[in-house]
Amino acid sequence: MTPINLGTIGETGPSFTRRHCRTNGPTTSEKAAVRAEGFYKGHCAKIESAMRAAGPCTAKDIAARTGLSVEQVARRLPDLKEAGRVALNGQEREGFRVWMVS
Repeated sequence: MTPINLGTIGETGPSFTRRHCRTNGPTTSEKAAVRAEGFYKGHCAKIESAMRAAGPCTAKDIAARTGLSVEQVARRLPDLKEAGRVALNGQEREGFRVWMVS
C-alpha cells in the first residue's frame, strides 16, 4: 500500500483529516475523512448545545437530544475533549461514560 499525504501538523495539533484516516490505508480513507470534516463542525455544535442545556450527559443522552446517532456522538466526544471543550466527569450511566462541558 502507498502511504497517503496527511498534510502538516498545525500549531494546535493535527488536522481533522490527519487524525481520522489510516496512515497507510488507501486514499479512500483520506477521502472519507475529508467528507466527514464537512459535517463534523455541525455535529460538534449540536453536541455542545445539547450539553449546555442538559448538563452532564452520556452519548446516549446527547443522541436523543440532537437527533444524531449514538455512534456519531461517540466519535465526536474525543475530538471535543482534545479541543478542551468537554471532559469526562468520572461517572457512568447505563454503561456510558458521562461527559460535561469544560
